[in-house]
Amino acid sequence: MLIADMPALAAADHTVADALKAAGFTAPQEEAARIAFIRALTLGALAEQGLVPIEPASVVGKNIEFVKAHNPPPDRRKYEVEQLRNRIAECHAG
Repeated sequence: MLIADMPALAAADHTVADALKAAGFTAPQEEAARIAFIRALTLGALAEQGLVPIEPASVVGKNIEFVKAHNPPPDRRKYEVEQLRNRIAECHAG
């Protein structure tokens, strides 16, 4: 997982700032969202192993459920990556 100082990158490279703006984020918003995502992944994994209690109604609990719902399992990701590779190959071939 790539960790970067998005506010510094956006300040140094206008294309980064433009891409964030197009996605509906400021650099600080993107950084906060990325931190929440990483935290949800980490704490979710620990909670699944019974190592930390998570209150489902808490912000962290809701973030964990969101990540689970929007982060396909590894076999699904593998399928999606393969489909993407096939589409890219088709574009280059034709």
